[in-house]
Amino acid sequence: MKTGTLREALESGGFWTAWLLLVPAWMIPNPTPGCFLTVCAAVCAVFPVCWARGPRRLVAALALVLSLATAATLFGQAQNDPYYRRAGSTHGPLR
Repeated sequence: MKTGTLREALESGGFWTAWLLLVPAWMIPNPTPGCFLTVCAAVCAVFPVCWARGPRRLVAALALVLSLATAATLFGQAQNDPYYRRAGSTHGPLR
């Protein structure tokens, strides 16, 4: 069994984690957790974009662009989420 490096682990793990976070982000109808998951996917996609080689870098760049675009569209909807805008509510980060 070959022992890998941290760089190889970040390439592979970041690649697969980014795509695995994007899928539920697109499937969840509530914009707040979707926005959170897409931002996490963008952070995970940065490592393979910086260090991977060949087609994995291109597909990771696609994941990064898609996650940033999805996060930008969901951010405005997440600010108007009714959970944070209930009458008389004093909790929540966006109040």
